[in-house]
Amino acid sequence: MDTKEIIAGCWLARRDAPPLSPQRYQGGTFAISNLGMFETENFDAVINPPHGAILAVGAGLKKPVVGTDLLTQIVENLENPMVMLA
Repeated sequence: MDTKEIIAGCWLARRDAPPLSPQRYQGGTFAISNLGMFETENFDAVINPPHGAILAVGAGLKKPVVGTDLLTQIVENLENPMVMLA
């Protein structure tokens, strides 16, 4: 049995399990907070103990790239990610 089959089996078992109880999601070290489904572009997520970090995920935006080659723009964004925050 390979890794993909093991992971798929775990997900299938969880799908048929009863809803999440607090015992199943407490005690983690990392959290993900997603407000993108509400079309929220950005927000500040609050770290709740005992989590050490949290990833705040907002809505994806479609921004047109005008006047430049798309591949050049992608390379520029990958090499200088701060450009994407403007």
